[in-house]
Amino acid sequence: MPRPTSYIRWGRGRTSSELLRALVERLPVMICPRWVATPTQPIGVEDIVAYLLAALDRPEGESRIFEIGTDDPVSYGEIMLEYARQRGLRRYLIPVPLLTPCLSSLWLGLMTPVYARVGRKLVESLKNPRTVEVCASPADAFAPIRGIGGTQGWYYMTWLWRIRGWIDLLRGGVGMRRGRTNPELIRAGDTLDFWRVEAYEPDSLLRLEAEMKLPGRAWLEVEVRAGDTGTSTIRQTAVFDPVGLAGLVYWYGIYPLHALIFHGMLHAIAKRACRPGLGEPAVAHVRPAKDG
Repeated sequence: MPRPTSYIRWGRGRTSSELLRALVERLPVMICPRWVATPTQPIGVEDIVAYLLAALDRPEGESRIFEIGTDDPVSYGEIMLEYARQRGLRRYLIPVPLLTPCLSSLWLGLMTPVYARVGRKLVESLKNPRTVEVCASPADAFAPIRGIGGTQGWYYMTWLWRIRGWIDLLRGGVGMRRGRTNPELIRAGDTLDFWRVEAYEPDSLLRLEAEMKLPGRAWLEVEVRAGDTGTSTIRQTAVFDPVGLAGLVYWYGIYPLHALIFHGMLHAIAKRACRPGLGEPAVAHVRPAKDG
């Protein structure tokens, strides 16, 4: 028999707050779509914790859902202006009622190229992560991902990765000299060239956070999911959270190069995943897969 459960729900959480923060930090004047006037009910972290603690003292009974939030709804625009005030920033909002959802999606994609999945909850994302389907089990598909970096290289145009490392060294960064903490094993917190392992799940997920000198923060995530009839889907997501105009210029300026390198790297990982042994690669049934 299922136990009674208290469900506490509030707003959109980090999804909307990340978008609002990114917009306020980057744009002194904002052309605002209609959703900026949408009322919402923000709530402080301390209040959420208080609700969670209070739920522990509820007498056992039937399951209930508790909607929490401020008693006085405010618009997203008001939240943005209040955030700007507390940050000491002067910001101006110009509402445009004719900005359609499609144009709003393009606008957000241009101004907030943050982690790809963050923007999906409010507007449709502009691009899907790169995915490829391979004729291999999740363990075989993840094997080349687990061995990436260090002396093994990055499987495609490794010489460009090394040039990037030299540039980082000249700017006072860590460069590529650190290699891998362990040539065989990976754990969260390990160094991997100019990356650091932020998250690792065996045969499933590798997320790296960049530690080179950048006008923003960058991540590279590779994930493997089991497919049908012995196949697996490898999903690669490159992420950049720019700081200021320099970050935006950097992001869009090198986008074609990143697209080339990451596409080649993903294809090389797929070919290695389909290799039956130590001989030549088998003919892999590699094709772009739909994002799920």
